[in-house]
Amino acid sequence: MISFRHITKICLLSALLFLGFSTVNTVSAQDGKALFTTNCASCHQVHKPSTGPALAGVEDRW
Repeated sequence: MISFRHITKICLLSALLFLGFSTVNTVSAQDGKALFTTNCASCHQVHKPSTGPALAGVEDRW
């Protein structure tokens, strides 16, 4: 049978690991721009459709 102390240790360890990894991997807007430029911009233009749909007004369509 699992004891309350064992469950508490597992929860505390999981929380510490989660917090440790979440603070190390900070992402900035520049990272998103670079990701978009590298992977998406060739198919998704802002004002004209190409392979993918145009992105002008994308927030309104969402």
